[in-house]
Amino acid sequence: MRTDQEILGLIIETAKKLQVNAVALSGSRTNQKIQTDEFQDYDLVYVVDDIDNLTRDISWLDQFGKRIIEQEVTLGHRRLYLILFEDGNRIDLTLCPKDHINEWVDSEAGFTVLVDEKDLFESYSPSPQRFWISPASKTDFEKSCNEFWWVSAYVVKGICRKQVIYATD
Repeated sequence: MRTDQEILGLIIETAKKLQVNAVALSGSRTNQKIQTDEFQDYDLVYVVDDIDNLTRDISWLDQFGKRIIEQEVTLGHRRLYLILFEDGNRIDLTLCPKDHINEWVDSEAGFTVLVDEKDLFESYSPSPQRFWISPASKTDFEKSCNEFWWVSAYVVKGICRKQVIYATD
């Protein structure tokens, strides 16, 4: 498995080759309260001028290593590539048009800027408080309880019909 420094170097080197405007890292690698382990992936964003140019032919992803499984997801104006590499490293790469950088920032609890020569992230700061939970209102609690009891009848029905997957779902 490649080291943290090797992967981060590759992320920045690839960003330079692709002429990416900015690069930021998010997720567990940016949270000081989370203990490092072998399962941590690299959650990152490449802020770009032309997302279509990069998504038309994604063979440039091979620069990160041999891909063994991947998933492509579209969220708003962003495109995500969730990739597991042969050496066990995983990169969750988001391509974000610079005009929609706020979409990515609003989806993250925290982040660390790795490259930003154009100061695109200057007006943004991580805000984990928006992910903090608060007690439900009395109405919301009652609605949740009602939903639980309503759906529980489906569990009984599935068990009686010997439909384990249905009951589990």
